[in-house]
Amino acid sequence: MSRTFFQSRRSARSVVMALASLAIAACSTDQTVAPTELATARYSQTAAAARAIASVRVTPSAGAINVAATVQLTATAYDANGNVVDGGGFKWTTIDATTATVSASGLVTGVTSGGPVIITAKPQAKGASSSIKGTASITVNARPVAWVSVPSPTTQPLYAVWGAAPNNVWAAGEYGTILHWDGTVWTPFANPVYPHSITRMWGFAANDIWANGYTPGGGGFQDYHFDGTSWSYVRDGLNGPIWGIAANDVWFTGEFGIVAHYDGTQFTNVANPLQGAAYQTTGTASNDVWMVAHGNGGPTTMHWDGASWTGVAAPALDRLWAAWAASSTDVWATGSADASGQTPITIRWNGTQWSTVAVPAFVGPGIMYGMWGVHSSANTTNVFSVGSTGQIVMFDGSQWVAQPSTTTQTLWAVWGTSATDVWAVGAGGVILHRTFVP
Repeated sequence: MSRTFFQSRRSARSVVMALASLAIAACSTDQTVAPTELATARYSQTAAAARAIASVRVTPSAGAINVAATVQLTATAYDANGNVVDGGGFKWTTIDATTATVSASGLVTGVTSGGPVIITAKPQAKGASSSIKGTASITVNARPVAWVSVPSPTTQPLYAVWGAAPNNVWAAGEYGTILHWDGTVWTPFANPVYPHSITRMWGFAANDIWANGYTPGGGGFQDYHFDGTSWSYVRDGLNGPIWGIAANDVWFTGEFGIVAHYDGTQFTNVANPLQGAAYQTTGTASNDVWMVAHGNGGPTTMHWDGASWTGVAAPALDRLWAAWAASSTDVWATGSADASGQTPITIRWNGTQWSTVAVPAFVGPGIMYGMWGVHSSANTTNVFSVGSTGQIVMFDGSQWVAQPSTTTQTLWAVWGTSATDVWAVGAGGVILHRTFVP
């Protein structure tokens, strides 16, 4: 055969292969979309969905939560016919983050009481109109606070309470009873005090706490100190209040006009006009200390100005059991108006003189034995007083308000770290706590 014949056959085979390749290519274009074309199609679909979003609804659309509580909001996008469409996710915002915050998932948290606060959800689908959004209105309420009974590990009377922190509080009472609160539970604390009964307690830090008491049935008075590890006997002391402004500036008072000052090293008796028994010491500075007492023919209120104790005239009354100072021009004291012990009285110092504060009618016969208060940065003073038959009253800055009590036992002492963290202790080992409740 000639060369021309073989060349013709090779040319024919090349044509067939070329046609086959074109056929395969044609089939392939029916099944595969180029990446750029796929992205374009998807964008078109998303854009179409975005154009279809006519409204956004947030559920719940309104509500109320307490401070520190949360509520989960949900947003849904709809088209003009009310059908659910893809919103492409939502951006959550709050109009007032100081009252209520909102997370990226729509979880709202109450910060402070107030509102209503508007929470907004905007769809994030590409091309969605910025004017389309859903909202919810959330009001934040203050957390409810109440006095609640806390399990006590003793039935012995408790006369004193003081703490270094909300999770480090001490209570003490009859026959050497000393209890400690760790933020969760009260437990008995091993101590060398037994059988002496602790009546007073005051401190400056977790490792610097003072207490004093007496021996039931007679036997004198003792002062004790806690160093952060254990309680130890310090000296035969005074059966009266302890108060100080610093670890090296502490006052110990008691019966028969005895007043002693501790400078961090030694105790020194200080002359004073006291003739009866001192029941409470309080103050605001080294040169602004008050002592209230059973007059017994002498003054019922005395003041230390940094150099000497002076009797200060007060309204006629039998004795003052407790006192608390908010400032040098705002001091409170409470006690009994007459020897019957059934007529409560409250007086207040304004920087110049003492005056009687009307005791509300809801305070029944008896005596208010304990007093403590807190002066906030908002210039609001809350004063708590506790006493006979479990009575608790609070001065809210303008008036006395009855506090529902969970006991009828006499309450002897009250102390706290804030108006929402207050402890009261009393007869039968009862322990009450004013705190946030669910």
